[in-house]
Amino acid sequence: MKKKIIIIFSIIAIGMYFLWTGYLWKFFSCSIAGSNPCAEYWTINTPESNLIKVIEALKKEHPELNPPYEPYSVSKKRDYWYDFIFYYADTNEEVQTWIRADNEFGSTTIALVAIFPHFDSLTPINEINYGDRKEINRDYDYFENKKQISKFENKIISLIQQKINGQ
Repeated sequence: MKKKIIIIFSIIAIGMYFLWTGYLWKFFSCSIAGSNPCAEYWTINTPESNLIKVIEALKKEHPELNPPYEPYSVSKKRDYWYDFIFYYADTNEEVQTWIRADNEFGSTTIALVAIFPHFDSLTPINEINYGDRKEINRDYDYFENKKQISKFENKIISLIQQKINGQ
């Protein structure tokens, strides 16, 4: 009887694991509304204007964070957000992010929205596929999503925090 109960609980646990990593985590990672409901967020304890300056200075100090063959990219204001594009040279991908002020606390939210292949005027036409844009917390599987978030934290967020702490 004990052996049967252990087997049933094991099957349920394994089933829950696959249910969570296959589907449920996406449901809980995304909000219901908004322009980017599945973005991953971090709160940076600095005003928005300072974070914009920090990101622009960071991109000047680390030109590898700018997409190649494109002029130095500055922030683009869109309604309440400032959009920034970073670049991963190791995978030739662009990283779509935005920042928005949190007026109540004097901090700023930065969001990782999507990752997509880098295309420029030097990319052969047969290699261009605009359908390869993948939104974080929606288009990746569970483990690849965690890997992309960790990569962003290590390559971008950590540099931003170091720069702010060094001011």
